[in-house]
Amino acid sequence: MKIKGILAGKFRRVVLCAFDCAVFALVTCAYFFAARLFKHHEEEHSYVWLNAGILLLTILIARLIFRVYGSVWRYTRTLSYLNMIFADTIGVFVSAAIVFGFKLGEDVWLFAVIAPINTMLAVCSRLFYRLVYKHRVKSPASPARQINVAILGAGQLGAFLANELLCNPQSTYRPLFFIDR
Repeated sequence: MKIKGILAGKFRRVVLCAFDCAVFALVTCAYFFAARLFKHHEEEHSYVWLNAGILLLTILIARLIFRVYGSVWRYTRTLSYLNMIFADTIGVFVSAAIVFGFKLGEDVWLFAVIAPINTMLAVCSRLFYRLVYKHRVKSPASPARQINVAILGAGQLGAFLANELLCNPQSTYRPLFFIDR
């Protein structure tokens, strides 16, 4: 039973990473087509896809190093969002150093446009998921069948647990109070 929960958690992380890659691909394609509309010479676009691939790879590696995918969707906190922004910033600087160090093109706008939009959409998608999850409509468990529980610790984790139990209509547990110093 515990293995099933662990695999479900890893699957959610893989789905989240795949979603982030899809968002990055959409932003990159939009940038590429917008750049082609406004610029008439092709040689500046010869490295766009290579540079975008390097940018994606460095951002994903930075997110893995900073454990951005450790807190998935509904369990994220403010520090997780700041951690993702910091990881993305480090990824952008590393990819820019690689691209400009090896002279793989001179397209600064690729980094100035794609990276912030990608980060903004990643943060917005997680906030949107939390909002939808919190307000989803399901049949609540009957209060008579719920088990009253006390939560040890009234810190941020205890508050998240209480909120999760209160917002999940199918929860068999109902938090009554906190026990703390």
